Amino acid sequence: DTLVAFTTRLYIFDVWCAAELTAAVGQGVPVLRVESAAAGKLALVTAGELATAWTPEQQLVLSLVGVTPEGAAWAVSDVTDAITHSVDWLDTPQDHAEAVKSVVRDCYAQR
Repeated sequence: DTLVAFTTRLYIFDVWCAAELTAAVGQGVPVLRVESAAAGKLALVTAGELATAWTPEQQLVLSLVGVTPEGAAWAVSDVTDAITHSVDWLDTPQDHAEAVKSVVRDCYAQR
């Protein structure tokens, strides 16, 4: 299994993306990041920044599945050196489909 994460500079601030990434890294699942120059690169973040960005309700829900701001910040730092696939800005559904196909081919080629 591999997590294919379409990351942006704001990716980790989305609680569901944070939960998915943190769970994958915590379970040792390889992560392939897909980035677009237009969307920005996934940036290192501190637990304090996440705690401020996430509402108390979001933090409560995340804690129920074992995700904390500290764990999410650690997960981001863990994947900054992960394999990254760069794509141009995706304008149409066809562009998205082609990008996904390319990423999947890359995943299998690197196994």
